[in-house]
Amino acid sequence: MKNYNIKSVIRCIATLLLCGTVIFQTNATSAFAQTRKKESRRVNVSVKIMDASGNPVPSVEVSVGEGSIHEISDSEGIVAFTADLRDKVSITKPGYETIESYVEVLSDSKTVTIYNQELFSDKIPLPYMDLVKRYSLGNTVVITGEELQRYSSTDIRNALTAIAPGVEVTENYGGPGVSPLENSNRYGAAWKVSPTVRGRRMMYMVDDVPVVISETPLDPQQIESITIVRDVMEKTLFGASGAEGIVYIKTKRGKANDRYLNVFAEGGVNVVDRLPEYVGGANYARLNNLARKNSDMEMLYTREDVAEYEKNNPLDLVHPNIDFKDMMLKNVMSYRKAGVYSGGGNDYVNYYAYLGYSGEDDIYKIGPQADYNRVNLNANLDVKIHNNIKAKFGIISTMGLRRSSNYGYSSHYSSDDPNSNTTLGVIEFPDIINNINNIPAISFPIYANNDPELEFPQYAVSSLYTQNPIANILENGSYSETIRKGLMNVGLDIDLSFVTKGLKSYSYGVYDVTNLVRLGTAEDYAAYLLNPVIEDGVKVMKPVQSSSHSIKEMSSKTKLLDYFSNRFYFVQKFSYDRKFGKHAVTAGLDYMMTKRSQKFITEHRREMNFGFDASYVYDDRYIFQTAVNEHGTYSLRNNTWALSPSVGLGWLISQEKWLKDVRAIDYLKLRAQGGVLYYDSATSANRDIDNYSWNSSGQKFGPHSNNQWFGNTTSENINRTYVSMLGNPNLRMERRTEFTVGIDGLLLDKRLSFSLNYFNVLSDGPVSQLNNVLPLVSGISSGALWMNYNKTRFQGYEVSLGWKGKAGDNFSYSVNGWASGQYSKILRIDEMNYSEPYRSRVGHSSSTIWGYRYIGQFKTDAETLDIPQLFDESLKAGDLKYQDMNGDGFVDNNDICAIGDNSPKLVYGISANFRLKDFDLFVAGTGRAFYDLALTNSYFWNGWGDGNYSKYTLDHANDASHPRLTYSKINNNYQTSTYWLKDGSFFKLQTVEFGYNLPVKRLNITKGIRGLRVYVRGNNLFTLSGVKDVDPEAINSGLSNYPLMRTFVGGVNITF
Repeated sequence: MKNYNIKSVIRCIATLLLCGTVIFQTNATSAFAQTRKKESRRVNVSVKIMDASGNPVPSVEVSVGEGSIHEISDSEGIVAFTADLRDKVSITKPGYETIESYVEVLSDSKTVTIYNQELFSDKIPLPYMDLVKRYSLGNTVVITGEELQRYSSTDIRNALTAIAPGVEVTENYGGPGVSPLENSNRYGAAWKVSPTVRGRRMMYMVDDVPVVISETPLDPQQIESITIVRDVMEKTLFGASGAEGIVYIKTKRGKANDRYLNVFAEGGVNVVDRLPEYVGGANYARLNNLARKNSDMEMLYTREDVAEYEKNNPLDLVHPNIDFKDMMLKNVMSYRKAGVYSGGGNDYVNYYAYLGYSGEDDIYKIGPQADYNRVNLNANLDVKIHNNIKAKFGIISTMGLRRSSNYGYSSHYSSDDPNSNTTLGVIEFPDIINNINNIPAISFPIYANNDPELEFPQYAVSSLYTQNPIANILENGSYSETIRKGLMNVGLDIDLSFVTKGLKSYSYGVYDVTNLVRLGTAEDYAAYLLNPVIEDGVKVMKPVQSSSHSIKEMSSKTKLLDYFSNRFYFVQKFSYDRKFGKHAVTAGLDYMMTKRSQKFITEHRREMNFGFDASYVYDDRYIFQTAVNEHGTYSLRNNTWALSPSVGLGWLISQEKWLKDVRAIDYLKLRAQGGVLYYDSATSANRDIDNYSWNSSGQKFGPHSNNQWFGNTTSENINRTYVSMLGNPNLRMERRTEFTVGIDGLLLDKRLSFSLNYFNVLSDGPVSQLNNVLPLVSGISSGALWMNYNKTRFQGYEVSLGWKGKAGDNFSYSVNGWASGQYSKILRIDEMNYSEPYRSRVGHSSSTIWGYRYIGQFKTDAETLDIPQLFDESLKAGDLKYQDMNGDGFVDNNDICAIGDNSPKLVYGISANFRLKDFDLFVAGTGRAFYDLALTNSYFWNGWGDGNYSKYTLDHANDASHPRLTYSKINNNYQTSTYWLKDGSFFKLQTVEFGYNLPVKRLNITKGIRGLRVYVRGNNLFTLSGVKDVDPEAINSGLSNYPLMRTFVGGVNITF
């Protein structure tokens, strides 16, 4: 009943907010107009807008009468309109100060002068506050919602690709939609997209609320801006949970004296990029014969068999050859998105409402309906209820529907326990692609008997491969998974200037809930083995029912999976902002508390913060800032609280008298900040106290003989209490000492922009279990202490450059590039006290690849005995040879050493924007360089026994420089070593967008349309890399999960 009430509340509030915004936009505006009708007096206004030098300013936006009229100044700076004398007028253009006036004033004027805005006077949205960019002391990046729209995806994380300097976006796998179970760490869950800064995956906040982004799948059109927070002082504003960095998302809100309605739609296709290939039946038989021959075994398949397999008949009972991938998977899937949003307001009420749909088809050719569809709802309402009080209301709601085949069958289909319900997964594709890749094409035909007279088809399996992928996707049932999300917030802003000038209060309460329910059928089919039998002198295949499957049917749907999470959140902040002559002072005092519950987590996650921040600027030149946060966590009983202080200094060099006259320098700022920030990973609670368990399977104790422990009647299976974890009362949160220094500049008449940054972070004591430094307690491995022991230093650089210019009045362009790199060094780590220095991790990067140094291949069988390699009983000529690092006369685990590094030393992005009259072109790409990929997954290591072979194995089967193909695995050849390392560098063309803005004003098409834009776009278009067949960005995509996709769309955007 409680769940029903919560859902009802969400729906009611959503409906009321949407209806309220529409009613306000239509009724309130018309009512206001009717009230003034009797006394209205409309006049014609024509003014010329000029800058401080008297030059005309084109493309200035003029909004009149709460947005009822929108005009843009022409090339001569002239704008003309007809409006009521009492209408309010807003005059805006980026780079200039906004002017607000009234028609009555402008009607008596011939000109209006607008003044240049002070450089970087716009504000950076941060948790609980805004910071003037001019005085920011961190390398903080702000991305607009319009920029995010350039990447077509149902996952907002992909939209950060290439456009956010220093942000490395890794798409780990493709596929439709977003699942809230990504963060559950169960059922094969994995992060689909991982944006990282300085090697760390950031947390997400939406309108000051921490969220799990996979539970909050926003559309770009809902977003006003995204701020990337990476430096210590800005992170301190939120506290220990934000130590990894913050992606701060600010949704759109209505603005005074404005009104707009926007409709958009785009559609296209997702195309499979790289899907690793596996061999067909004929090549499988050839390779299997070769492997047997190399292992001194008799070959299994004759030439006649191979010839039969080349017929590619999936129904042949004797010589089947099934191309599972071709029969089951598509290369092209549809993608679509559409929506409408509206915003506006006046001096008393501002509103914004959004309703959007997005959907993608799944990759399957056959089986039940498989797709992902989502509806997003967003509404924000700001009401001025008193001269000093403003109330804020908002809701973010999502309804998602995923449909798919229920691939695989388990009799425990209703269980949440993955140990019993072995087929349960967040998505089905990992199991499907695993079967497609690993089951040889000749293992069995599709059917053992497909006689139409049969009530049920008899699907074929084999004794080695008991799953028939085609039968599984057709006959194991289907499901519909409904995902509901509701985030409701209420806020109150109070201007306390009547107490003291510049003082304000901000109160904010939130309830956030996510629910997933999967309903479907769990069914199975009859499977048969085909045994060869000689009948009348002819070999025939006789079906015999397999015990691996039997017919199971369901007449109605049942619950297959459910998930929930919810969060209560409250913030109270007092802020102070005031100027005294040359002195500018801002300060803030805030309190935050949050409580989150989630399925699978027995203890609610609770946090509390007390924060203080202050900034002082003298004479617009010298900047001092500080922030202090006291963070409390539920995860530690003893060291519950941690104090995180930080301080920053800045110098606006360009404001110095001796530099003001240098015309080439428009803006130059030197900045530095440092501090200590504690990190609350909150992965598990109560590690600082002893934990005990009581069951029959835990640690045994006492003398044991004849199944007796104490006395003569106690069974070894009796329940007992035992230590499951010893607590460390001194355990604390991880302490990070961070320092950043940087310089920002704008040169050459504001055409060249740059930012250079150096960062240094010392990670001291992440919570980890020590298995080497400390001995095991009482022989209990699970009782090893958790401690703050390891220590690692991270340092690196971040560089961004931009150039913008124009040629004449009709062509403009901008080119931007950024690069970042990080280097780490382990200073202390839990490891054994090695006698050989090369085995120690200390002094190496935390991303070091450890393995063997490949020094060639054995030339003769006798050479393999010179320095034995202890991985197999015997080796032969052609097998891989490794360096004996310690010179003890043989190669074993003691010879493992540092052989590479899987962290790129260079991550970069480039983008360019060109505009010619009404046409525009945007191009962006990203790359990584100077790192190693270990080619050790199942695509490169496969083919032993009667297992399947990849195209890589086929291509290298007769390559003398490659390990020999054998029937039995030669473990020696498949150790992580320099032989298997490859330069992982790549460049991807991520986005190309070409658009046309229809000149509706010039053409006088219709009075109601303010703008109409059509465009075509492609994302993830191609990859340049030395790595073939697999995607270097996500080497396991297409093997353990969906392949990455290329996307091609066309769309239209209309503004009224």
